[in-house]
Amino acid sequence: MVVTIIILLILATITLNLLFADTGLFNKAQNSEDAYKIGALRDQISTIILDWEAEKRIPNTTGDETIGTLDRLWDKFVDADIIDNPDEDIYHEEGTDIYEVTTNEGYVVEIIVKEDGTVEIGDIVKGDNLPPRIGEITSSGTSSSIHVEVIITRSEGEPSLSYYYKKDGEPDSSYKPLKENVTDLIADFTGLEQNVVYNIKVVVTDDNGSTEKVVNQLTGELAEGTISLIPDTFNTHLEYQ
Repeated sequence: MVVTIIILLILATITLNLLFADTGLFNKAQNSEDAYKIGALRDQISTIILDWEAEKRIPNTTGDETIGTLDRLWDKFVDADIIDNPDEDIYHEEGTDIYEVTTNEGYVVEIIVKEDGTVEIGDIVKGDNLPPRIGEITSSGTSSSIHVEVIITRSEGEPSLSYYYKKDGEPDSSYKPLKENVTDLIADFTGLEQNVVYNIKVVVTDDNGSTEKVVNQLTGELAEGTISLIPDTFNTHLEYQ
């Protein structure tokens, strides 16, 4: 009887592993379904882009100033039920050529806008697989301190933040930590030199990986920080952590 029970337990363990392990049947089925949906979504968006580009080549006699613009393309996404609201579902980091489109099915699509005005589709991934996204970072400086406030616009799980600082022009190896792996969205850097530009680096980490941004702030005056994006893994075509 004992031997029979042991054998049954072993068989049950093997069955569960086959079903639920990373390479199990359920995961394989889910991956296959995702691949199919991503392929279908890519085909649908490709068709919309071709229609948008064809529309641009036809002489505009309607007086519609949106023809040929990105707003017109986003409207076509709405008409096709890919997104509901361009203001909420499309994110563009200033200074980049990539627009992140969050679809109604939960996938995020890279739409890359080239210098000549043409667009192409980049990576498509499930939204819950993406690393965190830092929105606005604002900063203000006194003669010897810098105050920073951070907005996180996307995260999976409980995000943690780390804050670092160095003088502008110093190598990246000079960054000093103020505080690491905290949940604080506000940081105060004190004891700084007067009339010096400091680089404040903010790193946000969640279940899907990390993203960082740098704000440059001059002590001795009040100003909104100039934000410069340190390319995250999404902008390197999602080859990420």
